[in-house]
Amino acid sequence: MKISEHVKCCFTFWRPSVSRRMTLYFVIFGLLVFLATTAAHMIAAKKHFLNSAVRIVEHQIVREQADLPPDIIWQSIGRERPELTTHDEIGELSRTFNQMIVGLREREQTRLLEFELEKGRQIQQDFLPRQIPSLPDWEFATYLDPAGQVFGDFYDVFPLDQNRIGLVIADVCDKGVGSAFYMALFRSLIRIYAEQLSRYRPENRLAAAPPASASVPRVVQLTNDYITRNHGHDGMFATIFFGVLDPRTGQLEYVNAGHEPLYVVGRDGIRTPIDPTGPAVGLMPGTAYVPAFVELAHGEVLMGYTDGLTEARSPEGEFFSRSRLRSLLTTPPYSAGELLEEVKTSLFNFIGSAPRDDDVTLIAVQRAAS
Repeated sequence: MKISEHVKCCFTFWRPSVSRRMTLYFVIFGLLVFLATTAAHMIAAKKHFLNSAVRIVEHQIVREQADLPPDIIWQSIGRERPELTTHDEIGELSRTFNQMIVGLREREQTRLLEFELEKGRQIQQDFLPRQIPSLPDWEFATYLDPAGQVFGDFYDVFPLDQNRIGLVIADVCDKGVGSAFYMALFRSLIRIYAEQLSRYRPENRLAAAPPASASVPRVVQLTNDYITRNHGHDGMFATIFFGVLDPRTGQLEYVNAGHEPLYVVGRDGIRTPIDPTGPAVGLMPGTAYVPAFVELAHGEVLMGYTDGLTEARSPEGEFFSRSRLRSLLTTPPYSAGELLEEVKTSLFNFIGSAPRDDDVTLIAVQRAAS
């Protein structure tokens, strides 16, 4: 049989009869109905799911604005969070959504807190001097590295009457926001009292301040009395070094109120430490502070720091310590700025990757060599 005859027989065998045609038509019709019904059901389910999700999200937004805990609301009724006892996909979705809302709320609160802390940090920076006074034959260098977003250390270098310079380095107790607030208060009180008393003239009969020779301890005493009288219940205090420098003579009148000892560094290393002359400011009302004096010779540097330097720890837990600091001061300093750079480099090489929990503040004042 030829190939053409084989093909003709095959098509003749599969030629549908009337009954076969009817069966095929019913099958096709049934498939079309099934597909149309399935598509309509899927569209309706998707629309219902989207509408439900929109209602849930809108409700959570309303509760968030009202500062209420998140929940899941069914059928748009203001019910409390439903008891989810099912273990199917809907129950799991509901539990996951609740957790998501709680996580988003906590994240938003954390973000707002970080934003407020950053604003506080910027305000604190404004309390530090933007420009250090520039005087012939004198160099002033400062450095502050906070351990957190806000800080309790501060320094100040500001001009006073009679061409004198006020010098401050201080450390407020505790850490965090409370310490940051008191940092601003202590700094403002010292500068205000110092500027007021430096403008005192004996011929001004209305002035109740002492003469300029007693202004340094008086500034610290007035600050102490204000803190203990108005904020003593908070138990906040600060260690403060406050001095007034006469650039013409190099004489420094100072009060060291419980602060770390400063060092006068000369050609042969440390010439003299400036130890505390009284207790910290804010501890006891009515504390009397007495002044002390030191004269900076040509080429000498006055170097101050906060305990964040000496109490910094290495990865092994060892303190940086005063002895390590003193060992850095055995050679004559080339300049105030280079001295602070040397101390900073030694400190950060020492602590390495160890975490820090306290601010580091440095100040250096050098009289030019003759």
